[in-house]
Amino acid sequence: MSKYSTNDISLKQKPILPAWKPYGHSILPLLVCKAEPITKGIFTYRFYYDQTFTLWCGFFYVKSEDGRNILIDSGPTTEDFINKGFPVEGIMTAEESLKKGTGLTPDDIDIVIYTHLHHDHCPNASLFKKAKHIIQEDEWNAVHDSPACYRDLYNPEYVDGIIPTLVNGDVFDIVPGIHILYTPGHTPGAQSIAIDTKAGRAIICGFCCDTINFNPPEELKHFWPEALVPGLHVNSEDAYESVLRVKREADYIILLHDGDMYKRNAFPDEEWPKGK
Repeated sequence: MSKYSTNDISLKQKPILPAWKPYGHSILPLLVCKAEPITKGIFTYRFYYDQTFTLWCGFFYVKSEDGRNILIDSGPTTEDFINKGFPVEGIMTAEESLKKGTGLTPDDIDIVIYTHLHHDHCPNASLFKKAKHIIQEDEWNAVHDSPACYRDLYNPEYVDGIIPTLVNGDVFDIVPGIHILYTPGHTPGAQSIAIDTKAGRAIICGFCCDTINFNPPEELKHFWPEALVPGLHVNSEDAYESVLRVKREADYIILLHDGDMYKRNAFPDEEWPKGK
């Protein structure tokens, strides 16, 4: 276990999640900025590099049934995208988005769970000084000793000053009905978050992808019948298996960069279609 670990969560390795139960959790996407044009190839391994799309960037607020305020990721910053040369449109800061969407301030947040520590998911970590910060140990190690192919996407300064709660693999019931799935491949320690709601089980993907990754188009199904590997990955086989795992376990799949999701009301809501 890393010297940074302050883990007080019981680790329960199991091949599948516990049975779904209808908890009163809700999920609200919070938009920070948009970047365009971005090549689709960052999501679709081997395909569509000649096509572009708009990358919506933000984070997610989860209100637990017992009243705890939880964030999935800490949100990006417009400055970071500009410094990396992305064509970006700033909407608001993460702090402003949190206030506008929920009425809360960073000090009101109890837990931040990080899908992974790429530059667009953790720059605001230090804002949440009173929160428990939950990170896979593999990912914590990666941000401090980055894979060569990802050094431009990691910045250890973004998590300086936080005391992480490091976990290894699946963790069930972070709070009742909210689980962590270890879904590596996109990064060494990516984790997805399964949230049981009254409408069903929603999973916020721990990896950057699109709906096409879960439902390949007809022209690709002869060699990608079930899933398409995300375009950015450190291990293509792990990434493929992680897509399949989320697809198998989720009633609703919530993507990290999908504009449609940032335009909807809080989940559960009839705007959210099953399987997407």
